Amino acid sequence: DNVSNYAVSTDLDLGKFFSRKTGLVIPLHVDYGKAFIVPKYNPLNPDVLLKNDLATYATKAEKDSVRNLAIDYTRNTSFSLMNVRKERTSLRGKNKKPRLYDLENFNASFSYSQILHHNTDIVMNNIKTYQGGFGYNYNARPKSIQPFKKVKKMNSPWLKWLKDFNFNLIPNVISFRTDMNRLFNSMQYRDKSSGDILTYPTYMRQWTWNRNYSLQYNLTQSLNINYTAGANAYIREPQIYPDKNTEAWVEYKREIWSQIESMGTLQNFNHSLQASYTVP
Repeated sequence: DNVSNYAVSTDLDLGKFFSRKTGLVIPLHVDYGKAFIVPKYNPLNPDVLLKNDLATYATKAEKDSVRNLAIDYTRNTSFSLMNVRKERTSLRGKNKKPRLYDLENFNASFSYSQILHHNTDIVMNNIKTYQGGFGYNYNARPKSIQPFKKVKKMNSPWLKWLKDFNFNLIPNVISFRTDMNRLFNSMQYRDKSSGDILTYPTYMRQWTWNRNYSLQYNLTQSLNINYTAGANAYIREPQIYPDKNTEAWVEYKREIWSQIESMGTLQNFNHSLQASYTVP
């Protein structure tokens, strides 16, 4: 067999095309490759060399058809935008007190990959993977409020506990992350029998939706609260995958959007609440 393949990949920071003052970070990764396995003998007639079998056909179209059936072909394509975000740029911006609505708190990712394969046994095997995520992370530097610290009447040792009383108005950390993963695989086997047997594509679909939450709140210098939660859900798709540009396809999309709007079908939910107190 004659085996040949090639692959190219590149990494780019698209944020470099914008002014440094924007603080944009847009990392792009791209992969593309092909692999060919050309057999020496015709897989459908192992006693005959493939090149001799191709010579028996009169037209180029017939030769290309047989050659396409005989070779093992794989193509890989993928690209990703991971952790796209805006960073604080100036020294003033880095030292500035973080706010809940700062753009620097957000990040997003997306990736797509496709593997296309066919050989003597498979007419088409098409695997597509989509992954998308959105995150939010707020890290505050709250200043403890001590309302009685400067009250002179609180200098008594008996009132020290009240003088040292403190609290924070906002949480220290608020984070949220949601990720969707979509796998779509369509495959059709080739009919190699002597009869006229129709084969149809088969479909495998998987669509998951994960969400994670975290909250860290130091209510006082002594009392800390940590809450974490995670939800695993999936998008329940209709059993039949219809042809596009049909009424059934419109209904299919309607059901998908209905699932997304209802946050998917919940499979698992777990959460944890921890509180700690440090004795003065």
